[in-house]
Amino acid sequence: MAALRLLGFALALALPLQRVCGSGVFQLELRDFVNGQGFLASGEPCAAGCRTFFRVCLKHFQAVISPGACTFGSLTTPVLGTNSFAIRETESFGSPIKLPFNFTWPGTFSLIIEAWHAPEGYHPTGSETPARKWLISQMAIQRSLAVGEDWSQDEQSNQRAKLSYSYRVICNEHYYGDNCSRICRSRDDHFGHYICQPDGSFVCMAGWTGNYCTEAICLAGCSEKSGFCRNPGECICRSGWRGRYCDECIPHVGCRHGTCTKPGKCLCEEGWGGLFCDQDLNYCTHHKPCKNGATCTNTGQGSYTCSCQEGFTGKDCERNISECDSSPCKNGGSCTDLGNKYQCTCLPGYDGINCEHTTLTCLDSPCFNGGTCLEKEKGTSYACLCPMGFTGSNCEKKEDRCTNNPCANGGQCFVMGQQHVCRCRPGFSGQTLNPVTIIPPLPKPVPWVAISMGVGLVALLILCCMIAIVIRQMQRHPEQNSETMNNVSDFQKENLIPASQLKNTNKNKDLEIDCVLEKSNYKLKNHTLDYNLVKELTNRGAQEDKYHKSEKCIGEKSPFWLCSEKPECRISAICSPRDSMYQSVFVITEERNECIIATEV
Repeated sequence: MAALRLLGFALALALPLQRVCGSGVFQLELRDFVNGQGFLASGEPCAAGCRTFFRVCLKHFQAVISPGACTFGSLTTPVLGTNSFAIRETESFGSPIKLPFNFTWPGTFSLIIEAWHAPEGYHPTGSETPARKWLISQMAIQRSLAVGEDWSQDEQSNQRAKLSYSYRVICNEHYYGDNCSRICRSRDDHFGHYICQPDGSFVCMAGWTGNYCTEAICLAGCSEKSGFCRNPGECICRSGWRGRYCDECIPHVGCRHGTCTKPGKCLCEEGWGGLFCDQDLNYCTHHKPCKNGATCTNTGQGSYTCSCQEGFTGKDCERNISECDSSPCKNGGSCTDLGNKYQCTCLPGYDGINCEHTTLTCLDSPCFNGGTCLEKEKGTSYACLCPMGFTGSNCEKKEDRCTNNPCANGGQCFVMGQQHVCRCRPGFSGQTLNPVTIIPPLPKPVPWVAISMGVGLVALLILCCMIAIVIRQMQRHPEQNSETMNNVSDFQKENLIPASQLKNTNKNKDLEIDCVLEKSNYKLKNHTLDYNLVKELTNRGAQEDKYHKSEKCIGEKSPFWLCSEKPECRISAICSPRDSMYQSVFVITEERNECIIATEV
């Protein structure tokens, strides 16, 4: 059964746009027929007038109309008049003549109209063809005809008769289009809600939409996601949603103080917590449990603490604390509660805030430094009369001239013997009622810190200058390292071991021979002694004023001299006999009295 209903629903949806065999009517209206002489087509006259009826044949378009089947339909009328007459609708004849068709109208047709005479006793029917001799006239036409409400007028005549008529083609109900091939039936049920247009299309009724007008238009603003409707203007909420427009989600059923963005959720409002938002996180604000001006503090999970004002206690500070409950008054004193404080009324002989002190009397000799005791209040108290120079309730303080602050305007008081002096602030001078000596302002302290820093900076500057001078001197006079160098003589040697060498490390020194030529084992021929980096070899007699002789030559031998503008170090060689195989060289410094002896082989 359900399958049949579904099939019916599908067919109903398809009907509005389905193209089926057309359905229409060819309408023919016969208006006037004229047969003035009452003759038949054969030329014979009709007895007592021609009792005229018509046969109509509608068929498909033919260029040459031939007898045959009336493919679009045919009709035979009753006798409508005699000879000439106007054709009117009667009980037995309906005008116009209707030839229905159940196919798509082709737009062209062929029409044959025949007028016949009905003799006495003959009753025309559509199934019987009368004798040919009774034919009055035959008219045939081919036309193009579009579907429409307008009539086409026509008139056909021959030698004996004339017929005036009109015709048209219209579509039946529910059929539309140029050829009556489009079907549309207006409906308002669960299969659709629409009405048909003249062209066969349909439009939805108010409040409906969709391809087949089956979808209701919901209330304006209704949520498309969470709401729907069955009839126009409704807004039915889906499960988990509520509200006029179905835009409010329904929170969890146990949610106490929360909202939701999706159904079944529970998002807590401010001040609430827990799975179902039932724990008051701001209990103090919502319930105000603390009394008597106490301060409430939220401690979470719906709990709180109260900070009580002085004089109150309890969880909510609801109880008033009596200040006298703790019996603060001693020695039989009576307590009076004054709200946030108390007052003790002491028995005679006691005093103090809590009556904790025994009252002194003149019998206790309370006055010091020779003060005189005077009884008061019937012997329950006393007063001391102090001698000059002492003060205090028991004459225990020694009085001086500055005790009463005699210096005005913020001046400082100093005791000087039996007098006092005032040191005035800047802008003030003068003296008080007592003689005052003005002490000049103390001298300003010496700024030792600034002086020390200045001296330190000067010392640092001097040190930097000294370092710079030393570095500059070192750059001008680089260190002269003492290293030995081989020196080969170019002199002509006699009886000497070849390749005699003399080493010297001072590259800025000159070497000279001071030995007597005749006793020397060198024969000088005015040649300069060639040794590594030595500037020149000179005779002592030539530059005697520039050099210093180190020693007398042993065995009357002349020494070698190191020539230098600054004789910091000199080199001497002990002249050896001619038969000696060795020569000794002395390196003598200026500061030392030492010689380093190097022997050359």
